[in-house]
Amino acid sequence: AVTCERYMAVTKPRTRLTSSQKTRAIMYILPCVLIATILNIGKFFEAETVSYCMDFTSCGCGYHEVTYVRPTQLRLSRNYIIFYTTWTWVTMTSIGPFFILSLLNFIIWRKLQQATKTMAELNKSVHHPKTELQAA
Repeated sequence: AVTCERYMAVTKPRTRLTSSQKTRAIMYILPCVLIATILNIGKFFEAETVSYCMDFTSCGCGYHEVTYVRPTQLRLSRNYIIFYTTWTWVTMTSIGPFFILSLLNFIIWRKLQQATKTMAELNKSVHHPKTELQAA
């Protein structure tokens, strides 16, 4: 979010100045919440609750319902473990953010280089204006 804010400040300063802080906050937080939700949807299908009755009539206690949580077949699947728990997490929590951070910082660096070059050219033309004799 910090890099995105810097990117917007450097590449689109007017947009950044005209939008409210609330709008900018939503613009940065909402994608993070959506990505986190999508990334964690699989977690809801990894476990299931199972209930069964235990017979304690021999000791005079009667029947008791016992509930426990166990992993589903999805969670035990080798392909799910390789794809979801390994590659998806590595991509979305390491490689993806690093790539986006690098890309946005590169674009910021390029814009700053262009701005520096433009300012140097403007300063050169302001401090050393050509006279009519030099131009001829």
